[in-house]
Amino acid sequence: GIYGADFSPDGSLLALGGWDGRVSLWGGANGALCLLRTLTGHTGFVSALAFAPDGRTLLSASGDATVRVWCPATGESAGVLEGHTDPVLDFGVLGASAGIVVTASWDATARLWRRDTGQVLHTLQHPGPVACASFSPDQQMI
Repeated sequence: GIYGADFSPDGSLLALGGWDGRVSLWGGANGALCLLRTLTGHTGFVSALAFAPDGRTLLSASGDATVRVWCPATGESAGVLEGHTDPVLDFGVLGASAGIVVTASWDATARLWRRDTGQVLHTLQHPGPVACASFSPDQQMI
């Protein structure tokens, strides 16, 4: 099944992720979608997907406790956010290029990351699993 989906900001690409751990990029013209490429690297289900607001980066969260960063134009991996001990269920991005990422995990933490280095900037503990993460519209709160 499909667990995550997102359109690129310009609407030209559709990213889908699911139980098999793969991310499929679809595109086309005149309403006819075709599979452009499949991104592999996760070893667990894909739980969430999001394009950066500038469309040059795609992120995918997974049951393998990581968030992978992709270049949708080439399908190449552009990094991995590693540090959670249980599935990452959701994430939010900050900035046009998704320079800051907040992740939500079954390991009872939300973490704030620098996407370019993979550095954890802050870890927020919670008494139970954290299922959702996002930034406020003014980007001042998680």
